[in-house]
Amino acid sequence: MLPFNAQLIERDSMNLLTGKVPQASLLALEYYEGVLLALDSLKQKGMHITLNVFDTYTDTATIQKLFLKDEVKKADFIIGPVFPLELQCAAPLAKQLKIPLFSPIVAASNSFYDNPYYYICNSTLRTHCETIADFISKNDSVKKVFLLYREEIPQEVTLVNYFLKHNENVSRQEKKINFIKITEKTNPDYFRVDSLFDSTKKNVVIIPSMDEYFVNTMVKNLFGY
Repeated sequence: MLPFNAQLIERDSMNLLTGKVPQASLLALEYYEGVLLALDSLKQKGMHITLNVFDTYTDTATIQKLFLKDEVKKADFIIGPVFPLELQCAAPLAKQLKIPLFSPIVAASNSFYDNPYYYICNSTLRTHCETIADFISKNDSVKKVFLLYREEIPQEVTLVNYFLKHNENVSRQEKKINFIKITEKTNPDYFRVDSLFDSTKKNVVIIPSMDEYFVNTMVKNLFGY
């Protein structure tokens, strides 16, 4: 179940493509190509798989209709949908049918902890944060670690808390990190953290944000652009 968004693909009277594939369809097409490569490898090993492909149109109503199809009800497992709202719709339906559902890209799992049929193919954001913290704690050359974020953005605060809580649970034998929190409230000129750098050792700046514009702006400021 992938968002091919076929309704956005322009075709002529002969049903042939007339232009480029829309941006909204690329993610699904590229993932689908990867699935075909994997199936080809399994086929060479003697495994037979029947693959049914459905376009979700990035629409939860469409997903509800898909779960009424016999091909879905009889499926051994489901790959997709892709986006969070789609998953929130599909995961409970897969649970009712007792069919494993794999989230191919989105790593968020907080809403599905009580669903034994929901699986994620990528590590959760919490796991990413904890792994980063572990890596930094083992690097003796690191002197200062900055968390650069915005307190008014709940998601960024959540990611920061993953770092802090994991750091609190570090045992005495392990090295804790002295995180320096830099926000718009702690420092009006908070994106100019370079003034706080230690010139004798490595400094690490973590920007726990999903806002591409914000991250790009902060990175440019750090490099003096």
